[in-house]
Amino acid sequence: MRIFRLLLQQIFTKYVVKGIVIFILVNLVCVETIFSQQSYSIYQSLTTSNGLPSNYVFASGEDENGFLWVGTDKGLCRYDGFRWKIWDKDNGLPGNYINSVFPDKRGGLWLGISEKGYFHFQPATGVLQRLPFSQLPKASSIQTDNAGNLYAEFYEGNVHFAHLFHPTSVKIPDLIFSWKSSVPVVLSGNAKTKLIHCLSANAKDIQQIKTSWKGTWPLRILQLAKPYFKGQSIYYVSDSVVVSSTDHFLFSSNGALLKRQPLFPKGNSYAYTCITDSGLYVFNIKTGYYFFDRQNNKTFYDKSSGLGTDYVNHIYQTSDGGIIISTLGAGLQLIKKRYRKTYFTDNNPVKTIIPSNGKWYVLAGNKVYKKAIASNSLLQIGEAGKSALNLSIWGDTLIAGSLRGIFFYKEKVASIKQIGFVELTAGISSIIRQDNHFLAGTYGSGLLQFQFNKNEKHDKSYPLRIIEKLVPITDGFAALSYEDGVLLTNTRNGQHVQLSQKNGLHSNSVYSIY
Repeated sequence: MRIFRLLLQQIFTKYVVKGIVIFILVNLVCVETIFSQQSYSIYQSLTTSNGLPSNYVFASGEDENGFLWVGTDKGLCRYDGFRWKIWDKDNGLPGNYINSVFPDKRGGLWLGISEKGYFHFQPATGVLQRLPFSQLPKASSIQTDNAGNLYAEFYEGNVHFAHLFHPTSVKIPDLIFSWKSSVPVVLSGNAKTKLIHCLSANAKDIQQIKTSWKGTWPLRILQLAKPYFKGQSIYYVSDSVVVSSTDHFLFSSNGALLKRQPLFPKGNSYAYTCITDSGLYVFNIKTGYYFFDRQNNKTFYDKSSGLGTDYVNHIYQTSDGGIIISTLGAGLQLIKKRYRKTYFTDNNPVKTIIPSNGKWYVLAGNKVYKKAIASNSLLQIGEAGKSALNLSIWGDTLIAGSLRGIFFYKEKVASIKQIGFVELTAGISSIIRQDNHFLAGTYGSGLLQFQFNKNEKHDKSYPLRIIEKLVPITDGFAALSYEDGVLLTNTRNGQHVQLSQKNGLHSNSVYSIY
């Protein structure tokens, strides 16, 4: 069955004029509607149809500049939101199978390349340094810390040890710990918190490792009330959660088992994890993935739930909280950021949402709502007139622009009271404050200047007649138009600079300016 599809492509063109950076946003929306059963997917896809060189993706990571780096079977890729750039064996890499990608937060990358080893790579210069992993056993865990250094754990015989590699000295890593496993404990490092989690069910073993521990990072002990993992491998340990190859365990502070949840009904021999702000992801390449929220409630996702494949290679959280899933066969699957809470405004269209002093104010239709940022409730506090178009706030005064003019309100506990009105002859698109007066953009009458409870002053010399939005900028303001580009005004000297297609702007429809 074909479903409703929405493809939103955002194209930004950047201009810099006297310190002002302008982004022109053009939305190219392709909508295909089939009047049958419609479904909604939590995923957005980046695949070969979007320029990705291969749909077989092993790993991804976001660097300090917001670029997305992707490891595929056809090389290393960088995505800037518009274009892909590829590094492979033809232009300097020792191989095309990029199994792991970790940005180092200094412009470089830690790369794992199949059959070739681990490397530190500087894309800007092309410098590639091989890590001394060839002298070490295969790493059992690889992470980066908050500074972008690479943390790797190894087993060699009955010795468990970990190194921290720095971009400036990749050949000489720091030894974080080395432990000879004569004492049967599980050690699992967390590079973000710089803790080594220790798991055991034997009090004597715990005491022995506490006494003899000489690691650089401190131990965090999870002592179990009794053994639970006989014959199982452990892949994740925290203060209360343990993930084995077959189960997810939740323990109390005294080590008692609170909850055990089986993983991967099709069978499993290992389990990879990704801890995020909202919870824990567990995946094993061939059988989809689980998500455990902060209350340890479990949800399972695979091809049948819209993922596009059962083969999940890697899961990564971006700096803005988005989730990127690397798959074998379905490219990159991005989990759409969903609202934590949905508020209904009686089917009235939302016209303005603005934050002020720890609260959110919403104009929906002609109704004004308020919500404290820490609150879960949306409270209607009044109405701004049937023709209200926008809402602004200065101090404790709410200002509503409308087709009739401008209304001034004061908030009184859980309501608003009108305290003033300025009658105007044009619909008000937006209002900003400049020094001791206000400026209003209008639909047809250009720019108006007014003060509280005083009639407007019409600037007849102002070049734009239709103003969709006014935006304060340094030393002045910008007026945005959907037809004539953007007009920058310096209020100190009264000069205007207009940017449009006539002087190189790609579109006269300007929606935002920063």
